[in-house]
Amino acid sequence: MNASKLRAIALAVGLAAAAWANGVIIIEPPPHPIPRPRPGPTPWRDMTLEVRRASLCVRIVDGTATTEIDEVFRNPHGRQVEGTFLLPLFNDAALSKFSMWIDGKEMKGELLDQGQASRIYEDIVRRMQDPALLEYAGSRLFKARVFPIPANGEVRLKLAYTEVLPFDGGVWTYRYALNTNKFSPRPLESCVISVEARSKQALSAVYSPSHALDVQKKDDHWTVASYEAKNVTPDKDFVLYAVAGREGMGLSAVTYRSGGKDGYFLMMMAPPASGDGKAMAKDVVFVIDTSGSMMEDKKIEQARRALAFCLKALGPEDRFGVVDFSTVARVFRPGLTAAADKAALEEAVQYVQKLEARGGTNIEEALATALKMAGSGDRPCYVLFVTDGLPTIGMDDPKGLSEKARAQAGKGVRLFTLGVGHDVNAALLDTLAEDNRGARAYVAPGEDMEQKLSSLYAKIAHPALSNVTLTVDKADVYDVFPRTMPDLFHGAQLVVAGRYRRPGPGLVTLRGEAHGKERSFVFETVFAENDAKAENLPRLWALRKVGFLLDEIRLRGMKPELREEVVRLSLEHGILTPYTAYLVTEDRPAPGVRRREAVALRNTMEMMRMAAPSSPMSAADGAMLAKEAKAQVGGGAIAASKQIQAMREGEVSDTFAAAGGQSQMRQVGDRSFYFDGERWIVSGWDKDKATRKVKYLSEEYFSLIRGDKRLAKAFALGVKVIAESEGVYYEVVE
Repeated sequence: MNASKLRAIALAVGLAAAAWANGVIIIEPPPHPIPRPRPGPTPWRDMTLEVRRASLCVRIVDGTATTEIDEVFRNPHGRQVEGTFLLPLFNDAALSKFSMWIDGKEMKGELLDQGQASRIYEDIVRRMQDPALLEYAGSRLFKARVFPIPANGEVRLKLAYTEVLPFDGGVWTYRYALNTNKFSPRPLESCVISVEARSKQALSAVYSPSHALDVQKKDDHWTVASYEAKNVTPDKDFVLYAVAGREGMGLSAVTYRSGGKDGYFLMMMAPPASGDGKAMAKDVVFVIDTSGSMMEDKKIEQARRALAFCLKALGPEDRFGVVDFSTVARVFRPGLTAAADKAALEEAVQYVQKLEARGGTNIEEALATALKMAGSGDRPCYVLFVTDGLPTIGMDDPKGLSEKARAQAGKGVRLFTLGVGHDVNAALLDTLAEDNRGARAYVAPGEDMEQKLSSLYAKIAHPALSNVTLTVDKADVYDVFPRTMPDLFHGAQLVVAGRYRRPGPGLVTLRGEAHGKERSFVFETVFAENDAKAENLPRLWALRKVGFLLDEIRLRGMKPELREEVVRLSLEHGILTPYTAYLVTEDRPAPGVRRREAVALRNTMEMMRMAAPSSPMSAADGAMLAKEAKAQVGGGAIAASKQIQAMREGEVSDTFAAAGGQSQMRQVGDRSFYFDGERWIVSGWDKDKATRKVKYLSEEYFSLIRGDKRLAKAFALGVKVIAESEGVYYEVVE
């Protein structure tokens, strides 16, 4: 590569909280000199090519993955530029297609081995005094010249590569480097990721521990998944597990254990895509708010269409009921009606289509009516409760309502809540769902309620196993999440994360009820003694535990020991919470975070903090109590609910990441780093621990990263870093 092209760098990368574009375009330098390095963003970030749109398509067939990337770059500068496109490649990937056309001319490229690639990475870092590329040290490199790139013009790039995925313990692992937000100050306008997995063996599960994919199981050998986001900036790699299992109920585990400490595990289990033989019968009670406020934004019209869809989707052996409520609760019929009764089903659809919105909101009577109608316990029963308001008639105390509902709910009843708009008590709806082994969802103003309600019903349409429990012998497991196992459904999957003390073989037993009979499934697995490949598992587990603890605080009240545990886990695993938000500094935000993003993040954290009710010890402060009570209702409470739910599912929501949360704290391998305003510091370090000073870009600096990939990734965070390896703390100084 021409040395003149390495004097300046514009790292143009498109990313998303679940996206990619780990390519880099190096362009010719502007006329002014290179400034001295500093901890925060360098002026070269203002010379990047913007990635306007990007899509990633992954096709996995029997463990061989083909990745296709399609990106559109835009040159925002008022001058024509030329540059070099660099793309790191992992797992001995074979590039099968590269296409970049400029002015009708196709650009050509070449593939470089690890030695050549490492020299180029180091040369760029030395010349540009920017360590961002260090995390790619040790990987091969694809390089292509890009010229000319017109002023304010666009360049479209397409490429594809194929790789054989690592296969361990029945699990194929796919990884794509997405942690590239250090290269570009601008978020991606839009990105789409799609995955198709096929296997001659049954595919028990396809799951991403890093991003919230929408997974659809077509059949036992074919699964598709997708993710779409707008205006997002990713900060972590995309990881996908494809589990090859046996026919019928499948289970597989991924484990992580290092340094002799207690290990982490992730279990993925799934029933077959469709029931073997007769589908499991269920009872469904639809409860719909028809108070006057449902007239706004045509919510009642959407509710009618969604309910009609759900009724028509019932199975022949299902039973159903319809409860609509405003000032009082009304029913289609006093008891449950068999879906096989076509005349009754058609009559129910007509009943729903005539619903009108008027009157107050009597949640107490609606819940009592629905739960009384619920089945006798011989089959699973699902209550779908939809409301757009607060209780105005009857009992209006959220705690009293949730306690009464818990007492009235019979065995096997699951309560799912859907809050419409912002005038709902999020804490009440969340508690109803949490106490009754259901789930919660919300429809924001302007969103399509019809789609949300139909989607919620689709998740429970085909139950496979109810009253589920999970036990593990021999491994001495603890802190398993979710704490209470939900029902299992055909075409869906259950993901469980936890810790273990004793490595070695273990027996996992899954128990539940199907067709009125108890069923049990026993699986053999191995809890690794020393395996650090799945380095994302510690944080994934910690996210789930923190989400559980925050929900406990928000819904049950503050307890000092819960708060202390949240803070400990937050600092150890790099998770920003309302109790670690002091790390967000408006005056000196982390690299890549604008001040307004830091303020937005602080506001998000404040919403979550306010959503936690006060403990009895602080009840004397009447003004604070009023403020806390108000925080149970409205957009802030719903935002807190969604954020905590994302944590409980092992995710950080897009809005949280977009606000800068993941730029204040970073995860590198299994270690977390936080930004103190000047430098990135590894969790666990304090001023009492001595550091070994390493001069930035010195020979010792590069010698260390050549011999230790973990240090290379840590040093890539910025110019000033404190990192740890083999018990030694290294401090990078200018």
